[in-house]
Amino acid sequence: MSIKLSTIALISCLSLHSMFTPPALALDQTSKPTSVPMLLPKEHHGKTLKAINRNLSFEHFRRIELNDQFSEQIFKHYLDRLDPGKLYFTQGEITDFAQYALTFDEAIQEGDLSSAFAIFNVLQNRLVERYEWMMTAILHLKQADFKKHISLEVDRKNSPWPEDHKALVNLWRAHLLEASLRLMIADKDLTETKKVLTKRFHSKLSHLKQTNSEDAFQIFVNSFAELYDPHTQYLSPKASDNFDINMSLSLEGIGAVLQSDDEYTQVVRLVPGGPADKSGVIQPMDKIIAVGQNRNKMVDIVGWRIDEVVTLVRGPKGSNVYLEILRGEQSKPEVITIKRNTVKLEDQAARSQLYQVPLAKGNKQLPIGVINIPAFYADFRGRRSGNSHYRRVSDDVARQINELKKDDIQGLVLDLRSNGGGSLQEANRMIGLFLKTGPTVQIKNTRNKISLNKDEDPQIVFDKPIVVLIDRLSASASEIFAGAIQDYQRGLIVGSRSFGKGTVQVLRKLDYGQLKITHAKFYRISGGSNQHQGIIPDISMVSVYDPEIVGESSLDKALPWDTIVPAEYNPFYNLKSYLPQLQARHDARMLDNANYTHLKGVIDLQNSNDSNEIIVNLQERLQKLEDNKNKQLSLENNRRKQQNLKQFKTYADFEADIAEQKAEQEVVIKKDDPVMIEATEILADLIELEHKKMISANKKTDNQSNLFEFFGEMLN
Repeated sequence: MSIKLSTIALISCLSLHSMFTPPALALDQTSKPTSVPMLLPKEHHGKTLKAINRNLSFEHFRRIELNDQFSEQIFKHYLDRLDPGKLYFTQGEITDFAQYALTFDEAIQEGDLSSAFAIFNVLQNRLVERYEWMMTAILHLKQADFKKHISLEVDRKNSPWPEDHKALVNLWRAHLLEASLRLMIADKDLTETKKVLTKRFHSKLSHLKQTNSEDAFQIFVNSFAELYDPHTQYLSPKASDNFDINMSLSLEGIGAVLQSDDEYTQVVRLVPGGPADKSGVIQPMDKIIAVGQNRNKMVDIVGWRIDEVVTLVRGPKGSNVYLEILRGEQSKPEVITIKRNTVKLEDQAARSQLYQVPLAKGNKQLPIGVINIPAFYADFRGRRSGNSHYRRVSDDVARQINELKKDDIQGLVLDLRSNGGGSLQEANRMIGLFLKTGPTVQIKNTRNKISLNKDEDPQIVFDKPIVVLIDRLSASASEIFAGAIQDYQRGLIVGSRSFGKGTVQVLRKLDYGQLKITHAKFYRISGGSNQHQGIIPDISMVSVYDPEIVGESSLDKALPWDTIVPAEYNPFYNLKSYLPQLQARHDARMLDNANYTHLKGVIDLQNSNDSNEIIVNLQERLQKLEDNKNKQLSLENNRRKQQNLKQFKTYADFEADIAEQKAEQEVVIKKDDPVMIEATEILADLIELEHKKMISANKKTDNQSNLFEFFGEMLN
């Protein structure tokens, strides 16, 4: 038997009661059905909608004509946003809603929200109806229900709408079984599972009653705004306050950016240097299902509004917050602890470390510097106050380089993995540390006017070979830096394809709230955009992030990759000529690299578990979890065997070792990081190959002046 299952959208915080009672299971007739008033738009909503439309029409980078064709897109996107898993509306209701499909263009121009609110109120009825059905249905669950073989499709985005109410009930029943199964896997018996879920659904109904017309307005207007691009967004006054808090980084919390992912709260990224980042126990893509101020008093937050979850996670500096997280669709939940703290600028500071890379010949080693750069930070408050010595990443990196020079480093690895960007000015200054003068990035605005940022400072802080290490979470300013280094052939780009965010947003104040709007686009000096495509490494390595679900290209309506006329610039060196040899050496090393092989194995195992199909069968799911444990243990022991380390007898021993490592973790550059180690090896190869070429040619060019000066006896 195969039933399709949806996850629930961000609007699982809505409410209202429908008189429909599922035929498969009657509601308790003694209970009073939930009832809340129908929502209506307020006067300022219409004015705000018209103001947003004017801003988008004149200021957004993407030009769109508001006509019947675009109206139909708004209609479809609005339905997808309200019911992405097709779990609430029936096909008959969708047919009824079609009367509004070609009217949203006129409605937006006139500030008329009546049709949008009409659809929203139908959803409110259905949401309450579902949870009331769930609270009754859960009482009838039996152990035998989990012995059936039911296949569930997680993502129903492209599935048809349920034909009728009976089809809806089948979906609800399947979803209830899956929710129950997840709790039973977490060592809860059926009785306890029923108590937890009953409490969860009561809580959801309580939260649904708090829905107001502001929620309805924000969802509709963002269904409209997001069709321009995923970074354009209306922020209500409350959302604006949260946005300002997050941008200031003064929040006493865990330092994580969260968003709604259907009925779950998902970690989008970790703030560099923040408590979550330092803890090492949580990572992007993890789902938070419960929050507690005490490990024994966890609050189930499945289906909660994102602002309410954020409020629960926040707390006094120095206090602990306990999070129950889910890592992967078929994993077992685990409770982690993070100590709240204020994210400080110094916690994000660049950190350096010295690597001694063994050379192929003899017992000599090549000193290589490594600098980890978590963000392109700057103390904007200090700059505004006139402090000429305000803290910024470019100055910190320059100091780190000068310290590493004392160890006679012959090359430098700049680690931009998970660097989500920051100050454009700092990216520009950072490029200048490694080049004399020249263009760094091009910016095209809504009027197709192109401006050019340049490095005007002829001073070079480091003139020897460099490698820039990136991954899928390297974005924005990181991509500007890496793109310029690659275009100038100043250094090699190593790692995995970057995020692909090549757009610029500004905030426009409205009479009610703010509009974050995309008004410009970044282009490399070679003419190509960073947008969508990201930076493609010269030498690619395995990535823990699937580009199909992480990155700009995974976002709906992301602006496309395109090109403009290149700027005038002179490549610093001809590094491309070395790529075939460097790639061959890299491939050969990876075959015998135990840590890298282990990393690939872990990623392959993770990807094999990320299936769109889930089996609701307790025994099969437990067996799947046991198989995964055995595979993880096997991967780890294979790695340890190759390195002559003691192997673990059981998975419990392995878990205990992981816990011990997490407890001892500090914010340092890991010496056993296989990707980092390989980056230093690639850099050492480049230095060796260039040294051989210099000996053969026995000459330099003016442009190369001091690029590859180093101690000849070290490589001879």
